[in-house]
Amino acid sequence: MSFRRGDFMKNLHPSSFQVVRRLPGSQGQVAFLALLLFFCTLDLPAQPPQGGEETREEIPGLGNEPVRLDAFKVVAEEQLMEARTLAEKILRKEPDSYLGHFLMGFSLHRSEGSLPQAARHLHLAWRQLQGQDLATAPFLWRLWAVEELASIAGEMERFQEQLNLHEKRRKLVMEIRKLHGFSFPGWAGRDGWPLLRLRRYDAARAAIKKALETGQPEEVSYAKTTLCALEWELSRRAEAFEACSDAARYDREHDLETAQVFLNAAQAALGVFRFDLARQWLEKTVTFSPWSASVNPWSDATRLELAQGRWAKAADGLQKAAAWAARQPPSLRQLSADETLLTGSLLLLVAGDGPEAADLARRVLEQPGRTGLASFDVRRILTAAAASGHGAKTLSIGRLSERLPLMGWAAYGAGILERWKLRLQRWKLARRTASLLSRGGILKKAFEPYAPGGPKLPEWHRGELIPILGSGVALASVAAARLSLPGMAAKAYLDAVEAEIRFRRQEHEEALTLARSALQGLSSSEALLRSRVTAIAGHAAAKTGQTRLAKSLFQKLLQGDPGVLRRLELRLPVFFVPTTGRAAKAALRLLQKSPRLEGREWGLPLEIRTESGLLSACVARDAMQVGRCAKVTPWPKATAKQSAIRLYQELHRQLFRPGLPPSQEALESLVHALVAEVAPP
Repeated sequence: MSFRRGDFMKNLHPSSFQVVRRLPGSQGQVAFLALLLFFCTLDLPAQPPQGGEETREEIPGLGNEPVRLDAFKVVAEEQLMEARTLAEKILRKEPDSYLGHFLMGFSLHRSEGSLPQAARHLHLAWRQLQGQDLATAPFLWRLWAVEELASIAGEMERFQEQLNLHEKRRKLVMEIRKLHGFSFPGWAGRDGWPLLRLRRYDAARAAIKKALETGQPEEVSYAKTTLCALEWELSRRAEAFEACSDAARYDREHDLETAQVFLNAAQAALGVFRFDLARQWLEKTVTFSPWSASVNPWSDATRLELAQGRWAKAADGLQKAAAWAARQPPSLRQLSADETLLTGSLLLLVAGDGPEAADLARRVLEQPGRTGLASFDVRRILTAAAASGHGAKTLSIGRLSERLPLMGWAAYGAGILERWKLRLQRWKLARRTASLLSRGGILKKAFEPYAPGGPKLPEWHRGELIPILGSGVALASVAAARLSLPGMAAKAYLDAVEAEIRFRRQEHEEALTLARSALQGLSSSEALLRSRVTAIAGHAAAKTGQTRLAKSLFQKLLQGDPGVLRRLELRLPVFFVPTTGRAAKAALRLLQKSPRLEGREWGLPLEIRTESGLLSACVARDAMQVGRCAKVTPWPKATAKQSAIRLYQELHRQLFRPGLPPSQEALESLVHALVAEVAPP
């Protein structure tokens, strides 16, 4: 679950600043001038001019110097480059200026995400401001400095420091009220989040209750968002669903909507297997400005589309995730970079691009981001990245093995060495994954579907953990999940995992029984998981001699995601139909050597033909319907072997593709756009 970054500017005059920040361009400037006019209409004590010079009336808490008014304008409108320029100008003239240090810290935080440097400048500003008499000094700058410091402390996961800064702010607010009569929100609701992250759950509930009792919409909103995250992290799914839905409804009713509350509601809906409602919340989430969110909702939307087998929409969603990140300020982009890169890795894994999928997973593992505005432990993301990388290496090994029959002796030897290298890299990732799973209680929830506290790995890829953990540990984890999560909806997911465990243990009858049970219970929304279970069931049926059932299961697999066979290192049973012609016979000999095809009399018919100058190979689903085909036009003066090699490559591409972007170039362009915006080198 996600929280929102504090907006300290709203505390001066919440409704006015909300308008200023939402209006673009000249409209925002007009609103800003109207806000200044509001302050100018306040009853202020008259100050006689000194030395015959005209003086300005002082805006309460701000000061009457032009530089302070300029600073106020750039902060109110979040003109980050102008804030940096003004800060540099002030600090050149006065290196100890609190205003210069405040503007520099504000700019570094919001525009660059340089949190340590931003905190250093803001601490310098705070120390300068503390030495001033609050009765006469502009108090708003001191208030804003401590609020920005509190926001940075939370983003840097220094939650006890954040609580201390909240207390300093409360004392400051009381002094301002006593001296000047100004009232500011008490921030009771904001204590709940750092208390939650410190696992002080009772204290967090007390803070939530206190905030709810204030009746102030923004305080109540923060409290409801925290309660949503609290129930989720305590694995109270039904309560979390109710709390998160309530938070979203409350924000909508009070015009406090942010992307976070709707994304939280979507995640909670998935936790109770309400896929339709999750989609509705996500559709609402992506309508918000990237500047208002510490998450990238297109990442979750892409995962949902991918799980449901909507390949084109998943690819489009990842493109929009990159575009969303491009419009986010760097400080927020860093908070959601890991999940966005991980989503890209998973999509490329399904698309069959092992090297690129492994590279995105590596980026997450090498430079994990911050989770200060998310309730989960970063190890959950790292576990998912390591498992995704492990799957990507398995995919790369499989695709390299498919190319080996095409290689000459020298290239074949180099290919064997490369395969051993990939296996070593996969083993290292397996050890990394197992190490991460052993800490933070992640293993207990490794196979619970849509589990709070489990690895942020999609359900269709959870089976990747089985060979990493070993079948004994995996079975124990599934048994524990059955006890903690009863119900028919969860049973189907756990049956799917146990079916794969039993299959890997060569307990084929049990595997088939569990797989068929899972297929009956799984929603049609779980298209990728259903394909994985179908592949397991097909091979288990074949091992138990039920060839008719096995053939029907593989026929269904061709309509879904046959690429899962590569990820599971399994073969597709086919019957090689005899053919004529030199090129066709050469292609048949090559295909019989493929590690992805297995010759069986009962298998799906694979027929190679030469017609109208085209060389084609088709795998039929049944006697009336063609499953998947590959066609090539022989080059002029090409040998039979050259044409056979091209057909071999094209058939493997067409047979195991999921239906994602049509070309490798499109995939590479997608990856480069994602990396450039989310995690530039």
